[in-house]
Amino acid sequence: MKKTGKEKRKDFKNKALNNVENIKDSVQKKADKVKDSADKNALKANNAINEMSRKTEGVIKGIKDGNNKIKRDIHKTAENISKSVHKPVE
Repeated sequence: MKKTGKEKRKDFKNKALNNVENIKDSVQKKADKVKDSADKNALKANNAINEMSRKTEGVIKGIKDGNNKIKRDIHKTAENISKSVHKPVE
């Protein structure tokens, strides 16, 4: 049986709508993959920033502790020099 023009148009319309749905699904899947990838990369970047921040804080603390030790050593050295200068001669 041969299809009429109306039936052919209905078939074309259904095929076109089906193709549009397939395209939408494909685009959505690809968009989800891109979003997932972006989320993973954002998390990696955030973790790297946090790690650098922790390391920077460690370096700052190390410098601060080192400066305090140097100050104590200088003070102790100055104290020892002062004591030896003021020590009575025997």
